[in-house]
Amino acid sequence: MKRVIVNLLIVALMTVHVVAQNFQAGETVVITQDIAVNTSYEIPAGVTLVFQGGKITGSGTLRGNKTSIVAPIAQIFGDNLKVEGSWSIDRAYPQWFGAITYDTPRDYSKSSTAADAGVAINKAVTMKGMGEVFLPQGIYVLITPIYLPLGITLTGERGMDPLTSTSSNNYKATVLQSWKSNQSTAVDDGNNMALIYVNKDSSGNYITQGGFLGGQITRVSNLCLFNYMPTNLGNSPDLAELLKKSTTACYKGIYAAESVIIDNVRFSNFRQAVLFDSERYTDCKKIVNCDYVCAVSSFSKLDKLYAFDLRGLGDALIFEHNAVHDGNYNQGLILQDCGGGKISANILNADVEMWSSKGVTFNDNHMENGHQVRIITSSVSTHNNFFEKGYVPSYSIMGNQYNHRSMVSMSGDQFFFYDFPRDYPEGKETGTTDMVTRIQNSCDYDIILDKNAIVNIDNTYRWLMPNALFGTSYNYGVLIGKNESEPLADFNDYSYMLSQHGTISAGFKVEKEFTLSNLNAPVVNPVMKNGTVPWLISNGTYKYSYQILWDKQRKILGTKNGSQMFDISSYGSGSISSDNSLQLNDGQCALIVLDSAEPVGGKTMIRLYRIKMKDDGSGADPSSIMCGAACFYDNGLSVCGYKWQPATMPLAGVTGVESLTYHDENVDCRIANNTPGQSWKHGDVLYNTLLNSSWDLKIVK
Repeated sequence: MKRVIVNLLIVALMTVHVVAQNFQAGETVVITQDIAVNTSYEIPAGVTLVFQGGKITGSGTLRGNKTSIVAPIAQIFGDNLKVEGSWSIDRAYPQWFGAITYDTPRDYSKSSTAADAGVAINKAVTMKGMGEVFLPQGIYVLITPIYLPLGITLTGERGMDPLTSTSSNNYKATVLQSWKSNQSTAVDDGNNMALIYVNKDSSGNYITQGGFLGGQITRVSNLCLFNYMPTNLGNSPDLAELLKKSTTACYKGIYAAESVIIDNVRFSNFRQAVLFDSERYTDCKKIVNCDYVCAVSSFSKLDKLYAFDLRGLGDALIFEHNAVHDGNYNQGLILQDCGGGKISANILNADVEMWSSKGVTFNDNHMENGHQVRIITSSVSTHNNFFEKGYVPSYSIMGNQYNHRSMVSMSGDQFFFYDFPRDYPEGKETGTTDMVTRIQNSCDYDIILDKNAIVNIDNTYRWLMPNALFGTSYNYGVLIGKNESEPLADFNDYSYMLSQHGTISAGFKVEKEFTLSNLNAPVVNPVMKNGTVPWLISNGTYKYSYQILWDKQRKILGTKNGSQMFDISSYGSGSISSDNSLQLNDGQCALIVLDSAEPVGGKTMIRLYRIKMKDDGSGADPSSIMCGAACFYDNGLSVCGYKWQPATMPLAGVTGVESLTYHDENVDCRIANNTPGQSWKHGDVLYNTLLNSSWDLKIVK
């Protein structure tokens, strides 16, 4: 044992003063001074190179032969040396090839020079061949893009946010920063310039031939990709053309022509974060734990591109646990020809689009600021997604001109209406004026379809979010439109039931299978003032009334004491006011609550009427609204986004109806009435429950 230790000490202290061509097989060489290689030289097998202050330089080619390296994270190879062959190393570092990093982003509007780290990173990639290339924290300026073959893992250190920090001590991450190069002609978006290329160079040549190789998926992880844009671009009329002449303005973060895993990567100020070669068959696209933000206001002059463009045929796609922000200058995510994939647990504050895809799940995603999911000729399962209602429907589900279908199974999706001024970065509102504009211009529909859409709906509702982002909320039936031009009335008139379980087949056919009973039960409590939601129209004194509307086409309404129109009494100062009016002049909304003592399972369509009282006690400005819920918060403009409409005459409906069972277009009705009215449909079946009736059974013809 003692002799071994002595020998090891001798080896550790030995300095080999030879040129590289004299390396011997199996030898451990400690390099303390520069060694020049000016020809092509392959190191003998089994050599270990220990770098202690020296480098291998020269203008030749050094080929490893399963050569081991022991070295610090510092330059050990000269700038002009070409390093190839096989190396027995766990990882390669661009610092071995002279990469220089900065403590703060390099401002090319103030400096014309920067050290290009791209060349050194590519040399480290070539040296490693397959496996890990590690980039220690620091800001790497890229003039030369990075080219990754299959099987390389390019990884760094994700630390504190390097893009909003004001202190250089906070740049504790690996940042790859773009650098502007001279560009005399406009850059077309189709040129696909990127900071990182996967299996394809900027000229379109493939790096690794043979397509996807199992177990050799490229990985990019733990990096911040920062597209530096100067702040003094101005706002001239020709700004769009000026932007296109800047290579940074049209940069993509990552362009991939093969399978890649992108994990824990931040993309900042790119019009596109990730773009796949749509002409290439690519399985196993995987993007997880990433975030994207685009805050360059000048991009408003350019077309919105998808931050994550995952188009191209392929299976086993995963887009999970990512954050895509703003949507002001970008769209969010697009996929096309996907043969199976999962988009789940993301924050998607920008539009999403799916084309000609099959077996895709879209679940547990959070979408604020009123963005839209577009599904075109695809089969998609959506579950438990959170949507903030905005100016467009949350879902657009379409086929195409050839009658190709879209099939969507929807369960547990929630469309939230914010009934208070938003105080969040996405769509922040400075007060009630902004809120009024949002509500007045919000879309009536939660979902729009065309004639080629097939949709199954389960427990999917519109929700009211009063006063706080999370907490108590109240559910209402969803509204569906035909191509955003007209309502799908056959669904909307029954949304209080069909939002729990409903089917829409091609051609806008609504299939109904449910039973209604206890139809005269719902009672509305007195209306009261409530500070949860602000009052958004003129102050005044208002009176409310209501009808219980079960079936608009058949004119079936709730009936009590022979009446089908009911006043809603109101609370004044702690007691019911004598004239059933409510003064709304202090910013408080009107709250109307159903009596829980007479439940109908939360399935009710209430038609509210409201008039503004004149000084002489007469009413003016009648309006009405239909919505189904247990609590109605009236902000003056809407109840949960269901906007007040000019009032129609109160309906006069069928009386004596005890229960209804729906079978598609027809009903089985139990009714205690010898004169059931004229509003029934052909095929309806009526059972008279009166003891001494003139008829017992009628089939409407």
